[in-house]
Amino acid sequence: MSDVRRGHCWYCRKPGDKVPCSRCKIGVYCSQNCLGRDKRRHSSECQSFGPQKCNFCQKQLENRLECSSCGEAYYCDRTCQKKDWKMHKADCKEVQEIIKDAGQMWSKIAEEFKYKETSKGQYIHYLPDFPFYFGNTMAADFLNLRQNEWQAPHRADDPFLDRDYSVLSVGCGDIRSLVNTVAQLPNEFRGKLHVTMCDYDPFVMARNVLFLYMMVKYATKPDFSKTLASIWYSVLLSEHDYNLLHEALTDLCSRKSSLLDITKGLVEMNEEEVEVLSQVWSVWLGMECRCSRPDSIDLTNQRKERRSHLTCSHSEAFFSRKHINSYREWDLDGVIASTGVLKKDLTRYNPTLTGRKGWDQAKDPLVLGEYISDKHQPKDMEYVYGIHASTPFDVWDFIEVEKYCDEKDSLPVMLHAYVSHMIDLAMAFIDKKRIAIQMTTTACQKLTHNRKFDRIFTSNLAEYMGVYTLVGMFGPLLDSSNRHSTLVMDTLSGLEVWEFMVCKMEYFLEEMNWTQMACSDEEEWKRDFVPHAWDYSYDSKWFLRYLKVLFLTSGFMEGSKVPSSKTVLQFGGLRMRDIRRELNTVVPYFYLKGPRKVASVNGRLRVMEWVLTENRLKENTSDA
Repeated sequence: MSDVRRGHCWYCRKPGDKVPCSRCKIGVYCSQNCLGRDKRRHSSECQSFGPQKCNFCQKQLENRLECSSCGEAYYCDRTCQKKDWKMHKADCKEVQEIIKDAGQMWSKIAEEFKYKETSKGQYIHYLPDFPFYFGNTMAADFLNLRQNEWQAPHRADDPFLDRDYSVLSVGCGDIRSLVNTVAQLPNEFRGKLHVTMCDYDPFVMARNVLFLYMMVKYATKPDFSKTLASIWYSVLLSEHDYNLLHEALTDLCSRKSSLLDITKGLVEMNEEEVEVLSQVWSVWLGMECRCSRPDSIDLTNQRKERRSHLTCSHSEAFFSRKHINSYREWDLDGVIASTGVLKKDLTRYNPTLTGRKGWDQAKDPLVLGEYISDKHQPKDMEYVYGIHASTPFDVWDFIEVEKYCDEKDSLPVMLHAYVSHMIDLAMAFIDKKRIAIQMTTTACQKLTHNRKFDRIFTSNLAEYMGVYTLVGMFGPLLDSSNRHSTLVMDTLSGLEVWEFMVCKMEYFLEEMNWTQMACSDEEEWKRDFVPHAWDYSYDSKWFLRYLKVLFLTSGFMEGSKVPSSKTVLQFGGLRMRDIRRELNTVVPYFYLKGPRKVASVNGRLRVMEWVLTENRLKENTSDA
């Protein structure tokens, strides 16, 4: 699967790719044994990647000629296609009607998600929940150089190693992907990294700027990475860690110089936006965080109350036995700390885990980049324990965590050790003065840039603004001098459309090959094993239908005719990697649950990668 590193086995994930799948040639393994063990899981994606049969004469096809109406029937040539039309016609029209019906359903849903523009040119959106302090997807490597620009080895004197890279992350959430990217830069990399991070949530951005400032301020302090890992994820802090946090908040609230100056050139942000973040820092600074005080913020009970209303995103069935007890312990106390730390020494609550109430409760509209009135200023809001349903274990790849850690039985200790390690690597690169970060809470519709980007990440904004709107908005910002420039989009709503398109859940389960999985209780199995079941189903056909639904309702085409596959996969000078035939190279199309015994992989997450068309690349060459 595409979430395996290049040159590694698709089953055991160890180095080795000398044994390819004989049918699709894309799946690779280190041995015949691993190929055989992965056969059942790989079968559905192999059906998509591998050669197809002619829908009429059943010959194996070297080149696919697909039905332009449904995109789900293949032929040798026009002759076979014409001969098959009488048989294929009913199926073809059924697919089109299903897509049209799903389009009507999606139009109603999408209207609730869309940003509304006021007469003043402001964009209004109802924030659906608490601040996403932890995020809800795994940390990405923005560049993933070894699977893109650096596929081939380079000599030590190669000027290519000096190339700078620019990244734009819109709806960025916390800094996990930034840290992950910097930590995974190859040692040979000698260039500079420019990162623009945009998120309209001032609470999330207040934490981001605070953390980056602390990474600069305490760069030489021994074991500071452990302190920051605790502040990032733990409900309770030691006196030592809290004092460093308090000192940094005091600095930010009383600063006399610009953010760029106090971060020694690392972070730049508009002063008006910084002033809004200062309100958040001031509230955190003024909180009573001593656990022993009756007037403290008492995050332990707040967290207990908050989690009692959540459907936990984890099922213990996913955990190996050695992890269950430590997960249960974290579920009770929310502590993420290094090995040897005693709970009795954690005497302070972590104020940076508080924020505004969920906007689904308040029903107050937020203007992106600014608040509608004074009553919506952060300083005037009620601060509560503000963690979304996701957990710290969801957002770091535990395959990598387990590779790094010696401690194999305590999840909080393992996570703390790994995040501390990643922070250390990131701080080492920051110390080289070869990274510059632009922070902004400006609405993405109003972003202006003088630079071009090698990567643009848009989180799941496609669900609020539309896939093709984003292609039109951000496609021109891709650096056309780099053929690996990529626009990356997430979607979490595709399954809702797919389920509608197949009408009955029973048929949906059958289509996705869930019957291959053993379970004594069908209802429990549907509920608890969704992510794992997706490992056995490569859903490229359904995702292509989903794209057609999105394009049909996007406003970019006239009439109600269902668009062709070519139409939805190529737009605005970009083409989406055709997941039926090729792998993503920056972020996997989706992550497998099976190999990850801890992280609650979101079974609904799918990732689109849009790259420059050959014509767009040729235009750049001719301009040069």
